[in-house]
This record gives sequence, C-alpha cells and structure tokens, in this order.
Amino acid sequence: MLLKHKIPLLFSFLLLLSLTGCDAPLKPGELSLRDGWMIASTHEVEGDAKTITAGIRQSGKWTKTSVPTTVLGALAESGEYKDIFFDKNLEKIPAERFKHSWWFRNQFDFDGFDQEKDNLSLMVDGINYRANIWLNGVQIASQDTLAGAFRQFEINVSSAIKSVNNVLLVEVFPPQVRNFYMGFVDWAPKPPDNNMGIFREIRLKRSGKVSVSHLFVAPHVNTKDLSQASVTVSAELRNHSNEQNKYRCYSGSRLREVHP
Repeated sequence: MLLKHKIPLLFSFLLLLSLTGCDAPLKPGELSLRDGWMIASTHEVEGDAKTITAGIRQSGKWTKTSVPTTVLGALAESGEYKDIFFDKNLEKIPAERFKHSWWFRNQFDFDGFDQEKDNLSLMVDGINYRANIWLNGVQIASQDTLAGAFRQFEINVSSAIKSVNNVLLVEVFPPQVRNFYMGFVDWAPKPPDNNMGIFREIRLKRSGKVSVSHLFVAPHVNTKDLSQASVTVSAELRNHSNEQNKYRCYSGSRLREVHP
C-alpha cells in the first residue's frame, strides 16, 4: 500500500523515523556479494547446477574474480588475456568462447537470520543479459523472466538461506541480436563477450516481515512571502508474509494504524 500525508515541516523528520521504526523491532542491513566469485564457461567445465553447487574442482578452467565484472573483464584481470587494448589484441580474442552461458559461483555466510521474524531478498541490480539463479541448489530465478541488461530484480530467498556455507550460482547468458544492451562506437570497439556478466552489484537485503521502501519527500514552499512550508512524504510498505500485519505509526502528531 502507499502512504501519503501532507504534514507541517516541523513534524517531517518524526514521520520518517516512525516509518522506518513502527512497532516491530527490525534488523535491517545489506550484504554486498562483491568478493569470492569464481567463473567458468558451461562448455569448459563438467556438471550441472546441482553438482557445481556441491563443489568445484580448483582447475585452470575456473577463474577468481569479484563482482561487478564482465566475463572478459574477469579473464583480462586474471591475466589470461593480456594487453587487450594494445594493437589489435582485442580482435584476436576468439568470440566463439563467449557464445555460450558462463557460471558465476559465490560462497558466503549469513549469520543471525531469523526466518520467523526476518525477510531476506536477493537484489540483482544488473545482469547482461539473461540468467538462471540457484541458492543452495534451489532455483530462485529463471532466464525466462530474469532478462534485460537495464532491469533490476528483487528475489525473496528467506526460505533458502543458511547461516554458513551458502552457495549462490548464476548462469549468465550473452545478449542476442536485437537485445537492448550497452552500445559502442568506432573509437570504443565492441568486446567479443558483448559485455556478458554481472555488471552491477548483487546484494542481500534484510528487513522485517513488513518493509519500508521508496521513501520520498516533496517540499512545498510559499515562494511569494515564505510564510508557509510543508512536505508530502510518501513510502511503500510491503508485506512479505502470508499474514495480515497491523502496525502503529506516527504521522506528525497523530497515531495511525496501517495494515499492509
């Protein structure tokens, strides 16, 4: 539901505090999954999502990297491809290697999560171009719906998370003809991987069973004589559970009940 109230400027800060606090104690926080990634071509390593989630062989087919990155960016950073911006080295990289999907694998811990009280979302800020995603062997997203280089996705992973040894596995597919993604000009040639990869952050966002998002404050000032000022504050409350929740929040000096 969407809350909107026009209130005196004096009470605007109190409203913002009450919207994020309400009655139930929350444990908000984010974990950016930046480090500890391994990538490999699905055509160069054996195994499906289940076996790769269980473990990988530390061979030369897997490359250590961090996210955000593209596939070619990770390979160049590791030294597999050297001096790609020198002479015609970029043209010499075989494009055939990037016509298939690539694995992105990350292992991490997430302690202190309470499934009874907390909600956990995987925030995918930018993948080029499609992806299948598994968390601890459970598929949480499919390339049929998780597609588009400039789209952002929020996936509820509350039921799949563990306190230790979580494995996030992302199978990234390259863009195809007529897919809308990053463009290039003659002085910035197109890379052979077409910028396939996780080029923006992937992060975990924890909230309570009801979360507050998209806070926005719009000021209104009487510019003629500056005698009056007010603000319109809006926020989106989302219920992540199957139960109706009741919260008491202060709007200015008034106590209101909301049922997201």
